[in-house]
Amino acid sequence: MKKRFVVLLLVLCCMASPAFSDGNGGRHKIGGYVGWPVGMSYSYEFSRLFEIDLLVAWNGYSPALGGLNIHIGGLFTVWDPVVEAFGNQRCPLTIGPVVGTTLGVLGGWSGGSLDIMAALRWELNFSGAPGFNLFFDWAPVGMSVNFSTNAYSGIAYTSRGGVGLRYRIPR
Repeated sequence: MKKRFVVLLLVLCCMASPAFSDGNGGRHKIGGYVGWPVGMSYSYEFSRLFEIDLLVAWNGYSPALGGLNIHIGGLFTVWDPVVEAFGNQRCPLTIGPVVGTTLGVLGGWSGGSLDIMAALRWELNFSGAPGFNLFFDWAPVGMSVNFSTNAYSGIAYTSRGGVGLRYRIPR
């Protein structure tokens, strides 16, 4: 058991080392997210192989109807092509689990949910605008455990999808 722990610790340290760091600029990315829901996205890249993503967004049609979504996910790079058309920039495809919550009101309904989803994201980095990052995010498979004060409570299907533009904060 100790050997497995030490090996895991060494692998994690190697992944977080500068040799595995992002070649497209800083590790922090913050910006907007448009789709379902609409809001703000923040990511921190621990390495070229793993990043944590936070999405804080609104999923309603108006401020009075809808809910506040807070999702956090761990995204793992599964394909990392260098795209010549974007100035030889890395454009990673990532997948990973997302967990979060939705709290809100809709008509006479008030309550929330605990959400678990599988996310797929493709990021585009540009050499002409090195501080910006465009991404396409889709979580087609998800489960939502709903709780409510006066309506349906139970388990339901959930998903999310959108396009985001973020600024990569320089180191």
